[in-house]
Amino acid sequence: MKLKRMLAGVCLFSLSMGMLVHPAMAMSENHVNKQVVLLKGKAPTASNSSTLYLKTDDYPGEGDIQFKIKLIGPAKWLYDEGGTHSLTTGLTLYASSETELVVTAASDYMTSHESIAVPLFVKATGYGYISAEVDAGSTVLSSGTYQFASCGSGSVYVEMGERKTVSGDTIIKGISIRDTGALPIDEGTKILLSLNNGYTFRQSALKVAYSGKFTSENTKFIIDQDDPSKATIEVQSLTPNKTGAVTIENLFIMKGDKTSTGPVELTLKNGNDERTCTVAIYNPESSDAVREAEVISFTIGRKEFKKGDETFAIDAAPYINSENYTMVPLRAAAEAFGIEDIEWNSDTKAISMTNEEGKKISLTIGSKEITVGKEKITADTAAQITDGRTFLPLRALANVLGVPAENISYFSKSKTVNIIKE
Repeated sequence: MKLKRMLAGVCLFSLSMGMLVHPAMAMSENHVNKQVVLLKGKAPTASNSSTLYLKTDDYPGEGDIQFKIKLIGPAKWLYDEGGTHSLTTGLTLYASSETELVVTAASDYMTSHESIAVPLFVKATGYGYISAEVDAGSTVLSSGTYQFASCGSGSVYVEMGERKTVSGDTIIKGISIRDTGALPIDEGTKILLSLNNGYTFRQSALKVAYSGKFTSENTKFIIDQDDPSKATIEVQSLTPNKTGAVTIENLFIMKGDKTSTGPVELTLKNGNDERTCTVAIYNPESSDAVREAEVISFTIGRKEFKKGDETFAIDAAPYINSENYTMVPLRAAAEAFGIEDIEWNSDTKAISMTNEEGKKISLTIGSKEITVGKEKITADTAAQITDGRTFLPLRALANVLGVPAENISYFSKSKTVNIIKE
């Protein structure tokens, strides 16, 4: 009885909607009156169901019309399978299966209506888009497929693990943008991200992982070059029909001149949906504040380097060697990375030094082998002597000092290498 009452409610609602739109239907194509969002396994209400309208203005004036409607997508009809249902005088439905209806419109109905109104009363059985496929057969009606509903498991939101108090530039780890709605996302969709409190995104140190519907092929994290306080997660091709996440494993953010004590918030905007998550607290006066990242910059051809906000003069400029690797003076590298106890053996041309963790680092001019403690590492290029000074391969040195590859960036326009040291 409950199902019959719900069916009757949907039919009455559909017929009343049909009467409202009939005057405009005479010149219109087949269509559904609205798109609805369904909950998995839940029957919709009369107001949360769609109606399919098929134009009848080409009807010759006699004879019954019979056609089929098949469901495409994760849904089934709520019309009893094997049962015949009368919507109104002269219009009946027969549910031949859970996903197929046979609709019969008698000649009396056809001559008195400008369109056939069929309530698309369905229950979602899974997540995705749901369409009605009309097979008009040899009738005067038009065949076609009409999307009218979707079923998703949730929405897009942003979450963050531990939030730390910071005193300046920092690397944020573990920001996750999750899409719990198991629906495909169209090509060109953009999820907007923005930082407040004067902080900006930086490409250096960026490390992003994709899962579920999102992959490195169909989704990109793009920082706005004109306004680096903003970034975009851009879907570049249609995603699969499932949930997914974009996890920012490493995100370097920099404070600005107008940054003030208070929260650093990341705001996500997806259409009309907006979510905000606090990723850090900026407070340079706090005893608990940490400066989790420091930028070290070397520029090709310039006799100076930067470490944080300070600039240091050096007696030889970095250069790019014949193998296309950046080479920096040993003394400058030592000062930049906190290397101590440097020893030089002129007979063997061997160099030994100690890093900030107390590990001994050894290398030899002309050799690509670097020893760190008891571990041996092969660099891409060898240390060399140029104009009487010892130069080390910058990227290899940073790597053996524990700087991950994503924290090293080369900017060809300015010929600058940025190294973010955590």
